[in-house]
Amino acid sequence: MADKNEIPEIRAEVLLNQLFPDRDHWEVTMKGTFYRGYNYDLLEYDDKTGIATMTRDGFMKLLPQGLLARELGEKDIKSGAKIRAQEREQQLLKDAFMPIDNYAFSNSLQIEKQVSKLLSGKLNYILKEYFDFDMEKETNPLVRKTAVLLPIVSRKRGDLNFVRNLLESLFMRKVTMTIGSYSEDDNSRYAINKVRYEVAMSGLTTETFKKLMNYAQPLCDFISEWFIPFDMKMELAVGEQLPESERERTLLDYNTSIH
Repeated sequence: MADKNEIPEIRAEVLLNQLFPDRDHWEVTMKGTFYRGYNYDLLEYDDKTGIATMTRDGFMKLLPQGLLARELGEKDIKSGAKIRAQEREQQLLKDAFMPIDNYAFSNSLQIEKQVSKLLSGKLNYILKEYFDFDMEKETNPLVRKTAVLLPIVSRKRGDLNFVRNLLESLFMRKVTMTIGSYSEDDNSRYAINKVRYEVAMSGLTTETFKKLMNYAQPLCDFISEWFIPFDMKMELAVGEQLPESERERTLLDYNTSIH
């Protein structure tokens, strides 16, 4: 079954390379650029059959009009039989030029793969040389996903809502943010600002809860170092996701959070 593309403004080569990096060949069907007005570049794709449909002009569109097929005159367009005959002729010509379209798209796909590798290497170089972060040595997937944002850290440091949205994207759960104060000895005279992010999850056992907290600790340290102001403390906690009628939060029977 073919899957429809739901991502606007993305080239077919980019999306297919990201979704299916091991597939080097696709059979492409070019619907024509007149579809582009209300559709995306890639209409649909089927990984099982290797067929992709795009809103692009095929090689046949590059040829002069009327070179391979006779154009219908005013009398011809009144004849349904002649119109159907021309449609069959046009389809046969499209099928005949399909190998050329497939070859051209395969070349474009390979170029996109090479560009993607170059850009990935460029990002890793920037992270290592300018931020002293080695992507190849980092083993935590959450930190690896967040590290790609380091080039924009100068614009996002201190943006607490951005961090909340980032955590929601990483955990794919609702995250609530609370801003308060923190003091090691409960002395308000020497308190600093504190931001607390609570990830809403349900049904965690004691063991899975501990594993999740250990898994999230490197992420908390990384975000606190790079995206939270130096004079603010960050906490990351996991809270029970309650129904709308029950708004008091619990912490899965634990008074545990990550600092």
